[in-house]
Amino acid sequence: MKADVASLMVDGRFWAAHLCSSFGQIGPPFEPEAVFELLGVSEEAVDSWWNTFTGWYEGVFDEADGWVDDPGVIEAPLAGGVSLTVEFHPGQTRYLVTAADSIEGQLLGEISGHWRLPMLRWSEAARLPHVTADSGWAAESPAALLLFLPGLWAEPTEEEALCIACVADAFRRVGLAREAAGKLARTWWLAVVAGAEYPWSVDAQCGWNTAATWSTRHVAPGRAAQVRRLNELLTRGGLQGGPGTP
Repeated sequence: MKADVASLMVDGRFWAAHLCSSFGQIGPPFEPEAVFELLGVSEEAVDSWWNTFTGWYEGVFDEADGWVDDPGVIEAPLAGGVSLTVEFHPGQTRYLVTAADSIEGQLLGEISGHWRLPMLRWSEAARLPHVTADSGWAAESPAALLLFLPGLWAEPTEEEALCIACVADAFRRVGLAREAAGKLARTWWLAVVAGAEYPWSVDAQCGWNTAATWSTRHVAPGRAAQVRRLNELLTRGGLQGGPGTP
């Protein structure tokens, strides 16, 4: 089910469910009660809405490991005919990057019991609002950065205050009050700051890659071509993920 991003981005139930279900891999997760209060939603409303959006049904975890054929889907346009797709299943969230001339998307990241993170460097993610705005997401562009927060880990080369301010600004632009936006941004930083232990480096053949072995952008035996392809798509899409680019 493809989502209407314009309405979704201002829906506190979506952001509450997204934040509360997406963190905890390398740092503390978001505290649901605090998130619900900041977003002005109830646990019952969030659970009911999220179950409908993801296609949850009784027994989905036993029968299909939390996977459904018609999950909630958000498609974000990038440059060069490339798009980013986020699939929200009851038991996992998948991030795909796809070229217009390709049938299948390349897995960029996954949030599940077998998570594949991180997905993007800070300099790549910071370009998301600008690239998506230029590619058709005018009012919706602030949501692009927020969608990828789970796969955006802290980097030793980036300033904490600047990153937090950027994320807080994105939250304000989707309708949150300044205080709530600031608190959520600081909570995100605490959840991902340990990611600085897994630095990014650039390889002449594969492009940007991370030391985090769980990531689809980690160069492991037999995976060099996959990392190179992801970097090619991110570069083509305007996020500058290729060899030698910032």
